[in-house]
Amino acid sequence: MLDSIKENGLDYFVPSAYFYGESTKFVSTTLKTLDHPSICVDGKLTHSEIILNDDGEKGDDVAGDGIYSRGCIHLCDSSVDFRDIYGYAHELAIYGVNSGARIHVVDNALKGSVPMTTFNLPLSPDAYAIATSHAFFFIDEKATYFPEYPVSEYPNSFAEPSARAVPVQAITQIFGDVFDFITVGPMEGYLGGGIYKWQNWDLIGGSQPSTPFGDTDLCIMSVTGVPLYRLNAVITAYDLQTYSSIWIHEMVHATAGFEYHNQLDKARTGDGMHVPGSCTDDHSHLQGPVWDWERGYPWAIAGTGSYGVRLVPNEECFDCADDDNLHNCCTFRYEDIPETKQAIEAKKELTAMSPLALYISGMKTLSEITDPKDKTYFCVGFDDGGFSVDESNTKRIKATHVTRFTLEDLIDANGGEREPKRKWNLIRHASVHVSIRRPSEAEIVFYTLLIRHFDEETRPHERRPDFWGNRREVIYPWKFSSHGLSKLHSKLNGIDCCNKKSTDIHCESRDIFSQSVPSCMTQTSNACSGSPCHPQAVCQMLDGQPLCTCKPGLVGDGNVCVYPSMTNSYATNYKATELFELTWYSCFSESTKWPERPHQIAAYPGGIVPYAAAASCGDEVCQVGGSCISNKCEPPRFPAPADPASPFKCNDPATCCFWPCSRLKLEHGGTQISQEGNCGGGCTVGIVPDTNGREHFDLYMLSDVYYSGGEVYNYEEGPLKVDGQNMFERCKNKCFTENPATKFIMPGTGSPIPMRNTGRRELERIQGDHDDDDDDDDEDGGDHGAITCRHVVGSMNKLQILLKESVLFLITTISRMDMSLLE
Repeated sequence: MLDSIKENGLDYFVPSAYFYGESTKFVSTTLKTLDHPSICVDGKLTHSEIILNDDGEKGDDVAGDGIYSRGCIHLCDSSVDFRDIYGYAHELAIYGVNSGARIHVVDNALKGSVPMTTFNLPLSPDAYAIATSHAFFFIDEKATYFPEYPVSEYPNSFAEPSARAVPVQAITQIFGDVFDFITVGPMEGYLGGGIYKWQNWDLIGGSQPSTPFGDTDLCIMSVTGVPLYRLNAVITAYDLQTYSSIWIHEMVHATAGFEYHNQLDKARTGDGMHVPGSCTDDHSHLQGPVWDWERGYPWAIAGTGSYGVRLVPNEECFDCADDDNLHNCCTFRYEDIPETKQAIEAKKELTAMSPLALYISGMKTLSEITDPKDKTYFCVGFDDGGFSVDESNTKRIKATHVTRFTLEDLIDANGGEREPKRKWNLIRHASVHVSIRRPSEAEIVFYTLLIRHFDEETRPHERRPDFWGNRREVIYPWKFSSHGLSKLHSKLNGIDCCNKKSTDIHCESRDIFSQSVPSCMTQTSNACSGSPCHPQAVCQMLDGQPLCTCKPGLVGDGNVCVYPSMTNSYATNYKATELFELTWYSCFSESTKWPERPHQIAAYPGGIVPYAAAASCGDEVCQVGGSCISNKCEPPRFPAPADPASPFKCNDPATCCFWPCSRLKLEHGGTQISQEGNCGGGCTVGIVPDTNGREHFDLYMLSDVYYSGGEVYNYEEGPLKVDGQNMFERCKNKCFTENPATKFIMPGTGSPIPMRNTGRRELERIQGDHDDDDDDDDEDGGDHGAITCRHVVGSMNKLQILLKESVLFLITTISRMDMSLLE
């Protein structure tokens, strides 16, 4: 670790926060002096250049190790202004050094105010955790899991969707599957913003192109030993107080994705992941500035401020009658991306989520968007050039190519309206902080209160200028960005918000940051009133908010509940022991020792009593719908719904498809069918045998050839040799005939989900629809209720036009490419 730190260079304050009147230490591998006008040493009131030591003295830990340090560092009194961060803290960031070292001074009146609980971690025995009401600290003091920290996360991960994400594994061990999003960041060093989003239980399929309905990533079961049906995304981000726009950016990704643009020719695709600045449909933090029309990224068109500009259509654009004449009748203007609190609130539409983003996220229904202008959007130019822009008058910008589209156009291009109509009005969230040292009390207080503010504030917070008078980014709360339509709930169950003192009348409303915190108060209203969950989910109160959990026998996140047979991968979710034995990809952290005894793995929904869920009872967690009587779990009072899917069988081998439809995927515009569970050469873990009992690894079927078990065949030969229609035609005709009335928008994948007619009755049953109309059953008694989804894997559509020998080469190559994406 020491060599890595020296090689990469690192400068930081440790601890990063201290109480006013105390001090901290500065550590550096790049500097031998520290000279900043706001930093003092040894209790002095005025600044002077500070000599750093490598002699084992004055705070230096080891003499001669190449790491220079100085203890007793503090901000000069004249530089401290608690108004900087919500009236309780002040931050100084030094951007001249390697990592942007930052230091926080916390009001010393808050000492002892925040309760904390320490947890041992059975699956990460060399680490431990500290939890407060709104923050979770993963502490790897022995550097077992992150030996290169803070330079690198290797060999594990902060946020990868597997047990390699040891901090995510840790928090779900304790609190169970109760989080929608988890945000992870280091307490030292720097980690840029990013998101791992690997599953969605909406009928819309969610916001990741490679994740069909109900599909889960290869390693998701291994996080705690049970499937995490609720956890939707893990976000990595730098400090919230410094770059809240990054947090908002990733959270909008988590709720809205972006790829819905990719399916509509009139809408520019950009980089395929973000709303291009050349389009007007969303000006939230998911959109970057307008890039130079000729040079493109990273040259932003300059405004009067430092953040660039947004492209806004002038009123005349909405009056243009002819789309083909938009380049003549439609002009645009540049508007500065606002920077101050006053400007941001005056032009909320230039930073907050648009009606389109609110709809895609399920925070607003289509019927609630009534203004036609909120549903009409424009794009300038093409992704590959070939147009020109006249910006000589920045209030009347003209372009040689302009397109117009509507929200309805986007919905049609993506397969239909989203379902369920509402989704992210409540987001259960956890904030995780990682370090190889125990955090100071000041750090724990600082991050706990910061997340409480992020949850509850409704207006942007204006920070104090830095020493030289430069403006710092405002702190955007989630409620402001979502127009108050989405509530972020970061409260950890079972941990108090503050310690009661004799001077406190009500601890939960202590005036420690200008307002009370509803998430910490005793809730008297029933949050489960108004049916916030799916009809086949159980609603429980957890910290004053509804926790929706699907009844036994169904799977989903409580907003959507379906039969296992209606998902693409539930039947072949890998067992933890199988995942552990895979040699080509390890889902487990290198230091993880999986429990040999089953009772050491938490039962669904997992967790530790009393923190796991509303169903905590004595020393166990009751199953969904159960009750706790005298500290003993009683079984649910309702029967578990039976999955209507019958075991797959083929009544007529001369005409039937050899697999249940739920095990097949139609890809590349209907030119290829692949098998769910394809996992590389020789791998058959989780593969469902065909009707003849044969397992095919790497099965791909095209119209004239197929690939099975490492070989390429014509349909006149090999294991799928049949008389009459070949297997591609049989399976396509049976499984992929669309019913237009049951298509749903997929804002992330941009592909419609064709639902077989035979599955509609089962879907209506679990949605609470008791229509008595019957559908004809499949003639072969196959797996009813399956939902299939187009899944883009590579460039295999080219296989149609290649010779038999080329097919084998390309599929093998693509299989390897797919495997590399998991590594």
